[in-house]
Amino acid sequence: MLLNHSVSDNVVAIATDTIAQALPSTSPTATCGMTEESRLGISEIPESLGCSDSMAVSPEVTKAFFAFLRLTQNPAEFTAIYDLDEVLRQQPISEIACAYLKAQPGMAELLETRYLPAPPDLDQLLTYPKNSLGYCYAKHLRDHQFEPVFYRQREAQDDISYLTLRRSQTHDIHHVITGFGTDLAGEIGLQAFQLAQMRSPLAIALMASAIVHAIAQPELLNAMMQQIAIGWEMGCQAQSVFAQKWEEAWEKPVEVWRQELNIRAR
Repeated sequence: MLLNHSVSDNVVAIATDTIAQALPSTSPTATCGMTEESRLGISEIPESLGCSDSMAVSPEVTKAFFAFLRLTQNPAEFTAIYDLDEVLRQQPISEIACAYLKAQPGMAELLETRYLPAPPDLDQLLTYPKNSLGYCYAKHLRDHQFEPVFYRQREAQDDISYLTLRRSQTHDIHHVITGFGTDLAGEIGLQAFQLAQMRSPLAIALMASAIVHAIAQPELLNAMMQQIAIGWEMGCQAQSVFAQKWEEAWEKPVEVWRQELNIRAR
């Protein structure tokens, strides 16, 4: 059967239309800070999707659902990623990820001290040796016109919020250490690595939405699935990257980091 248009567009359209038709006009609603309601054909997010009381959907879960749908159309939409992450942090599945990480060597100290150093001075890092983590990280950001703080700001109020914040803070360091690119396939490969390393619920959601996005694009889908396989295997074999105080050893060569952590970079 030939596909005349994007499968991901169909998924969003069908899901949105189905939900809209199921809602009674008098249903209570709650806005959830969405930025692309008009594109999805909705102006409010329903508090309940017309289900029975025993199957009522909370505003938070509904917010995550629509964020996921937006990511199937645009996997790089940061607002949707942050909305999804915000909801997932409040779900029991995040406690599983937190417990998994807390059992890893070196994590206890980071959790106890809430280790979150200030953003680095990129100009200073570019004076480091060219094989150092500091130089490679700063060059990576400058080459892609990225900022060290690109993520939504939040407080580290508990272990889960701390770990998700630290994950964001070190995201581009992980790119440098693993060698995954910043194209969609590379980003999803890094998510597979992080799933293996920390059982990240967000990684699962981002991988799933990206696969839906790419389902009608054979070349992209093939590249993405290859990167997922590589990332998972790399993450399973490597020592914990989340237990590292990277910022205290910017001068250490990237290759030394990789050898110490048993990472075979892409």
